[in-house]
Amino acid sequence: MDWSYLDKPNYNLLYMYARALGKEGGEVHYQRLFDIPQTDNEELREMYYAEERRKTAYYIIWFAFRYVLECKTLEEARWNANREIMKKLKLNRFFVPKYKYIFIGAYGLNEIYLYRPEDLNIVLEILYNRYEFFQQLECYIRLTEGTNRTSRNRCIKTMQQYKEMLRNADILPRKGNVK
Repeated sequence: MDWSYLDKPNYNLLYMYARALGKEGGEVHYQRLFDIPQTDNEELREMYYAEERRKTAYYIIWFAFRYVLECKTLEEARWNANREIMKKLKLNRFFVPKYKYIFIGAYGLNEIYLYRPEDLNIVLEILYNRYEFFQQLECYIRLTEGTNRTSRNRCIKTMQQYKEMLRNADILPRKGNVK
């Protein structure tokens, strides 16, 4: 995943976020910023839209923790990660099952949605470490250990399937063939 967009100012997005922070109980509709490609392929449009939602959520959460709260490290961010801060900084919208802004994995291929308030810790670890695909899955598995989430088992299975696909394509070494 290319994380470089987190380091570039997105003035339109920041303007919308600032307006939302200024309004009491204000809702933000970030999808107005998306330029959905004109195509008859509904699946392609859906995939693009999902990716834009995810990038928007990551950008706003990163901005809120890194620049508004001035959390330079993951530990500082985790210390500040609570429902009160989420509400105050209007991040709670990203953690509602109805909206499904944030997911890990590939959209349309057993993606794992992060929609619970406690998932903020997973998101923060992904952002502060700028994890790649498999690292995101491993992070989710590690941080949901001991919970009763059905998506955890699905994530383990999905990760195994992805690894098997890569082995079959000779991108990952087979067991016993490690160089």
